[in-house]
Amino acid sequence: MGQYVRWQAIIAAVGAVLLIVYLRSIVIVTHTVVVPAQGGTYREGLVGSVQYLNPLLAEYNPVDTDIAGLIFEGLTHDDGSGTLTPLLAESWNTSTDGRIYEFILRQNARWSDGKPVTADDVIFTFSLIQAPDFPGNPALQSLWQTVSLKRIDDRTVRFVLDEPLPGFAYYTTIGILPAHIL
Repeated sequence: MGQYVRWQAIIAAVGAVLLIVYLRSIVIVTHTVVVPAQGGTYREGLVGSVQYLNPLLAEYNPVDTDIAGLIFEGLTHDDGSGTLTPLLAESWNTSTDGRIYEFILRQNARWSDGKPVTADDVIFTFSLIQAPDFPGNPALQSLWQTVSLKRIDDRTVRFVLDEPLPGFAYYTTIGILPAHIL
């Protein structure tokens, strides 16, 4: 009879240890916050081949769009829920009649070579779309040909539309190109 009690005690002890280990693992999994390490390498796999790295021409190929989105930033960014958030722009204002949009660039916005992103870069980018020989989307070109661009200062750009366009700010998500390089 003592032999059976010994086995029952061993089984109970092993069961208690397993229960403690199981409960501890649940606590660790539910209460641990994973924080990414600084540095390292980011890799993204895409199916297809790259044709254009230029964000103005990357509209038709999803691979080009993804890569251009990693390299170039727009004045604004669509957060996926339809809300625009500032990206290269610090802020923007719209006139009461909806025809004038004024964007102020972030002071700390810099290109990879350390030069600041300026109003000249913004005007350069959208002037390329307005050019008669623009090889990209003709609908995009016709929209931007109705917009006047004005540099207010190094960090401020004014867009003046011929007529109000409620969704105009979404067209400022296009990646800005560096005028000092191109």
